[in-house]
Amino acid sequence: MPEIAKYFDGTENEEEEGNGLIDQLECPELPEGYPVFAHWEEAAKRILQNLMRAKCAWLFAAPVDAEALGLKDYYTIIKSPMDFGTIKGKIKDHKYKNVQGFMDDIDLTFNNCAVYNGLASDVGRMGQSVQEEYVK
Repeated sequence: MPEIAKYFDGTENEEEEGNGLIDQLECPELPEGYPVFAHWEEAAKRILQNLMRAKCAWLFAAPVDAEALGLKDYYTIIKSPMDFGTIKGKIKDHKYKNVQGFMDDIDLTFNNCAVYNGLASDVGRMGQSVQEEYVK
């Protein structure tokens, strides 16, 4: 077993909560605003790449072209459009302050699909199938 594993495997004898090995680990002080998860953007890119490989992910590859699709009410119903292409660009341009912003945009993409199309429609079901890849 790797040396660090002993801190997390739960097999150490702990008399009472707070007296385990994990409590003995030193945590370095970090300056205010320091990116604790400095590589979260790389993980976000991989998550997005995997999502874009899903069978129906093409639905979310680019912003909805409401005019070309004849969706005259789209922007009346959907106030904050979002898509995977926009998310990819925001990651590339470091527009997200943290991983939560990225996750919020992914959720917004799926929510917009469900709200506009309904869950029972073909497009709604396709969106749900891609969302299931995200929540796995």
